[in-house]
Amino acid sequence: MFSAPYSQLAQIYDRVMVHVNYKMWASYVKNLYQFAEVKIEKVVDLSCGTGKHISFLLNDNNSFTGADLSRKMVLAAKANLKKNNRTSFLVNDARNIALKNQSTDVLLMLYDSINYLLEDLEVESLFNEIYRVLTPGGIFIFDYVTEEGLKECFDGYYESDSWDGMAYERHSNYSQKEKLQYNRFNLLFNGQPFFEEHVQRIRPSAEWKKFIKKSKVHLCAEFSNFSNSKPNIKSQRIHFVCRKNL
Repeated sequence: MFSAPYSQLAQIYDRVMVHVNYKMWASYVKNLYQFAEVKIEKVVDLSCGTGKHISFLLNDNNSFTGADLSRKMVLAAKANLKKNNRTSFLVNDARNIALKNQSTDVLLMLYDSINYLLEDLEVESLFNEIYRVLTPGGIFIFDYVTEEGLKECFDGYYESDSWDGMAYERHSNYSQKEKLQYNRFNLLFNGQPFFEEHVQRIRPSAEWKKFIKKSKVHLCAEFSNFSNSKPNIKSQRIHFVCRKNL
């Protein structure tokens, strides 16, 4: 049975991504908060997934909202954070953010979620919304996976696992001609088969900078992988920090 991305994968996503060091990633992102020119009181993650990183991003003086296009991922995030009363969640499309103007100090879009925007108009819509929702001096932090990263780690990649009536296979391939990454999941849950295809567009750094320049936010920092170094041709992941001027 063909399913929308993350509609079925959500229930085993944390097992599939058990290798991800969310604590380290959250610590790295929090260090990037230094580029904000406003007191950080409200943080919103536009692609929160199952929310495993959220507890590491919380500070005593801020509230956190997790948003995601996938309802099933939001439900999983709520379950993971059910004991935390400083978080809220909503099902939301980042191209049309359900938040008031100038209402948020930090917006996040992590784990190459931005690569899921396949069309240029979608990226432009996102940046228009980012500008609208950010408070003056607020920042937008996002990362994207590079072509180098895909070729090194995920072109021709395969993995599988099974446990307690659950099983999955993942096949990943990169089309250099199309500049598209395909991640295909064959899922089996208690004898019921499902299939999901996830597609990401891989854009070079120069294209992302064109989108930012065209928008009203400004690029104030870019870093290679999880370092304080500038990106280079070997960078597999790049973090950008954009700010809305005061």
